[in-house]
Amino acid sequence: MASADVVEGVRAEDGSMEHFLDLYKGKCDNFGDDPHPLIIKRVNDAIERGWSLYPRQQLSSLLLNGASLSEKEKIQDDDVFALSESLTAFADASITSIDLSVNNIENNGAKALSAMMRSTQTLRSLNLRANGIGEVGGLALAHALEGQRSIVDINLNGNPIGDAGRAFAKPMLMLTRVDLGNTEMGINAIIQIAKSMQTNTTVMELSIENPRILTLDDEGSIHLSTMIATNTTLTSLNLSKNRIRDQGVEWLVKGLSQNKTLRTLNLRCIANPILSNQIGPGGAVLLAGYLSGPCSITDLDLAGNRIIDEGGKAIAGSLRTNMVLERLDLSYTSLAEPGLVALSDVVAGKTASKLNSLMLWGNFFTPAAGTVFRNALSTTRLTDFDFRPLIQEE
Repeated sequence: MASADVVEGVRAEDGSMEHFLDLYKGKCDNFGDDPHPLIIKRVNDAIERGWSLYPRQQLSSLLLNGASLSEKEKIQDDDVFALSESLTAFADASITSIDLSVNNIENNGAKALSAMMRSTQTLRSLNLRANGIGEVGGLALAHALEGQRSIVDINLNGNPIGDAGRAFAKPMLMLTRVDLGNTEMGINAIIQIAKSMQTNTTVMELSIENPRILTLDDEGSIHLSTMIATNTTLTSLNLSKNRIRDQGVEWLVKGLSQNKTLRTLNLRCIANPILSNQIGPGGAVLLAGYLSGPCSITDLDLAGNRIIDEGGKAIAGSLRTNMVLERLDLSYTSLAEPGLVALSDVVAGKTASKLNSLMLWGNFFTPAAGTVFRNALSTTRLTDFDFRPLIQEE
């Protein structure tokens, strides 16, 4: 254990969490604000865990998630000013990740954070999920990312930044994980991002789920197909609720057939099916064709798309020879007995499939299908599945 004089010496260092706490309280005084209780608690928690003893060696997260707080208790714009200035002044920070998700940060708070982002040398990850940042704040954050080399992970999921999302195309050249899902981006922003990703060599995980696409054509899918075909770095792509139909799947499959690095593809349809993905049996057949040949996808999510029995049987057939796919989500895909029974050989481990996770909740298990699946489970290689309650004997 460190002696008292050593501890006191460390506390005097600019990189200690005690120093950061002093900075924060001083900035609050400057702004005429009370220190936010959550920020005080989290910093004190960090000090108790020993961050203060080795400030330049222990790199960790500042967790300020507001999910458990009432609306009045959440971090507001006014609380962000002192926090951002403290982080800016905390030059030797041991903080590499900040989670400000599920709070009430809006445009002014985002602007304050953008000033900090330009100066940080150590921050790697910034989570702003489920706040109220609009287009102005989104633009401020995007422009701040352009001028820095530290942050590689940004999460803006659930902030209504709209078409400010297109401004992230340029700074994505420095990022590895980007979540712009549920941000009310339009088709133009999706196209801009897809174009930038064609030559992007840094982003490995990208989420652009649930954009605000009101057109009836598949223009977005065309650009996404080109992106998938030419990108050589992306490993995870979330396109859930992108209003992709069977024609769009045809485009995506063309891109997938040329891609060797993508591992996770999310095409699920949840909530309003009119504004979400609408992949039917035709699209499922196209995906089955892709899965039957050389492919890289190990995790495929089609939940909520009405692929019905025709699509289910096609995918089941592809898994007889596919030795790459490990996780498949077909929950709520309108499968009845024929489609479900077709999947039973996969469940029983009678195919070449390496599948270890299969989700089928929300489909129509008949007593006959239940019997087939109960027998299949006796020899299954699956380690993760959700349908056991659906196949119990009455």
